[in-house]
Amino acid sequence: MKKYKINPRRIKSSRLKKLHDNLENIGDLSGVVHDESTNEIITGNQRSKVMDINQCEIVLEKEFSKPDSQGTTAIGHILWNDKKYFYRRVKWTEEQRMKACVLGNTNAGEWNFTDLGDSYSSKNLLEWNVSTDFIPEMTENENKN
Repeated sequence: MKKYKINPRRIKSSRLKKLHDNLENIGDLSGVVHDESTNEIITGNQRSKVMDINQCEIVLEKEFSKPDSQGTTAIGHILWNDKKYFYRRVKWTEEQRMKACVLGNTNAGEWNFTDLGDSYSSKNLLEWNVSTDFIPEMTENENKN
């Protein structure tokens, strides 16, 4: 496999190292991560709201007799609108929950605005509901072309 040819995201080596460490210590934070100790959704709160997760079926594909090194106790998927979405159940400490909540909402990479402006229009990004925080910078790059 190779990276998508017009991916406008980049990551510095120091942030890549942090991402590596976080993946090893607390695992993948995409999808919905649910802590069984507190019955709280740690990451994926907005997806859970859209899905109305309490009305969805959660299918566990693998359960562990005790938490693994990342605190995972089960993995599976959420069924919503006849589609599958990643689900992970964990048993974490309060510190792990806090760390995961912040990291799950922090992008490791950064936008390369030149690449973004060369390949994507601000109109499309707005239509796709991408954060508009960087649109002025991108528009400046579009106007230079």
